[in-house]
Order: sequence, then C-alpha cells, then structure tokens
Amino acid sequence: MQFSKQEQSGIFFLLLFIVLLQGGYYLYDKNYAKPIEDKFVLNLVEQNKIDLLKKEVATKKTKIHLFNPNFISDYKGYTLGMSVDEINRLHTYRKTNKYVNTAIEFQQVTKISDTLLKQIEPYFKFPEWKQEKIKKSFALKKSKKSNYIKEYRDLNTATPLDLVVVYGIGEILSKRIVKYREKLGGFSNNNQIYKVYGLKPEVANRLLEKFQVLKASDIKK
Repeated sequence: MQFSKQEQSGIFFLLLFIVLLQGGYYLYDKNYAKPIEDKFVLNLVEQNKIDLLKKEVATKKTKIHLFNPNFISDYKGYTLGMSVDEINRLHTYRKTNKYVNTAIEFQQVTKISDTLLKQIEPYFKFPEWKQEKIKKSFALKKSKKSNYIKEYRDLNTATPLDLVVVYGIGEILSKRIVKYREKLGGFSNNNQIYKVYGLKPEVANRLLEKFQVLKASDIKK
C-alpha cells in the first residue's frame, strides 16, 4: 500500500505528537510529582509551627496579672467573665466614692457567682496599707470582744419587780421564784432556778442571761 505525500506527512506528525506527549509526561512525572509531595510535607511542618504560635498567643491573652478590682474597666470585666450588669454595679458603687476592700465586699457589690469569685479572687490585689488597716481593726474588735465581761444582776437579791423584765415571767412567776429562794435560804447555784414550779426551761435560760447567782448561799439543796 502506498501513501501519498500528504498522508505520509500526517502519519509523521502523528507519530511525532505521540513521542512528544510521552516525553512530556515523563518529564512532568520526574520534575513535578515528587517536589509537590515534598512541599506538602514541608507545609505540615510549618502548620505545626503556626499552631504552636497560636497556642502561645492564646495563653498570653488569657494570663491574668494581679489587679485592684476597684478599677475594673468594661473590657477587663468582660475578659474576666463578668456580665454587663455585674460590671455596671461596680461602676455605680465606685461613683459614690466608695471602695471594696475584700473579695467578699466585691461579691456583695457586683453580685457575681461563687464560682466566678473563686476563679478571679487569687488575682485581687488591694492596697497594702488598706489591708493592714483592716487587719488592725479586726484584731481590735476581737480583743474587745474577748475582754468583754457581761454584767449580771444577782439572782439572790432580785425583787419580783426586777424579774418581770424577763420575757415569759409575769407577776405570779416572779413571786414564786422569790418565795422558792426564801425557802432555800438563797440560791447556791444557777441550776436551782430550773426547780421553780411552772418555770419553763427556755424561760429559765432567758432569766439566766440577765441574772446569775453572784453571791451564793451556803445552803445547798
């Protein structure tokens, strides 16, 4: 079979196209396929670095430094987890030229939850001079309380008119108490008051809050 020159030229260009196509595929597979894989691995490494940086930034953002809770701004309160109403309560309180000096006072003013208070209280920093003043005031109150001696009236010298000041003791009971005392020759201890007929224990307890046997009788019954 013989081909014309035109057909021969067509066959030649077809074969040439096939050879070029195969050569191009070989070069592409050799020069591009592997580098793409390498680039993908490299991107994974870089992505891990980026993720680590993001975590570091997030940690720095959430880190809380010590602060005076009296001067919390809207933004600061928001980052701490406070609601708008809680922040506004603090600002309203501060406008009266008052300060919170303890974590408990802060909660009372802002009405924040116990859970939130527990989270942010460790970061509260009140002025040292104010804290020293509070400690001294507390110590003074404690000292006064410990040195306080309640004054009682003597149960052995109380009159019926004196005894009726106790809630639950009327004219009849007050006279009965005095009569019982006279029968004993005077109370020798406080427990004898519970033996008075008709005197309920709870009323006797109230009586002993005001009257005690200060000068005991020698007679014990």
